[in-house]
Amino acid sequence: MRKVLTTTNLAMALCLVGCTLLLTPWGSAVVWTVDPTPQADGSYKVKSWPPAAESYPGYRFWHASACAAGFLALFLILLATAPLHPAPRWRAAAILLVGGATSILVIFGLNSEPDVFRSDMRAGRVVQASRGAGPFVALGLAAGLMVLAALEIRSDIVRASRRPTSAQDLPASGDTV
Repeated sequence: MRKVLTTTNLAMALCLVGCTLLLTPWGSAVVWTVDPTPQADGSYKVKSWPPAAESYPGYRFWHASACAAGFLALFLILLATAPLHPAPRWRAAAILLVGGATSILVIFGLNSEPDVFRSDMRAGRVVQASRGAGPFVALGLAAGLMVLAALEIRSDIVRASRRPTSAQDLPASGDTV
């Protein structure tokens, strides 16, 4: 009977969740419409009250799309190589690579300000932006993938240390060690 709870199956599940993150909110904003001409005291007159609330799904951000593409590519690789036992070593390296690349992409994306988060006083748009849960869940999924890759590498090391030694490697009965 095959095991259901394997590192490969868990990694595939994390990849599928990572692909669905593209449809979840990665950012939101409260937007006020103001009169583009400043008042005498330098303030701006609000034209719309209450302000509009906007939500931005992951596909509106470059880093979310790149992360979803990485998760999808890794899922397809894992799906194709799942029947291989023992798992090839390059598969653990691929999982580790995608997990690390996803982390780097999300961190770069969090440090860049998208156009939808920028206020434009000449156009009369004032934005108060906040990040959604999407990028932080993606970071968690990437960390989970790296842990699973470490577990696959660990099982390779354990399997290599348990290999039987050949008769030539054993000392003869009269030899001293």
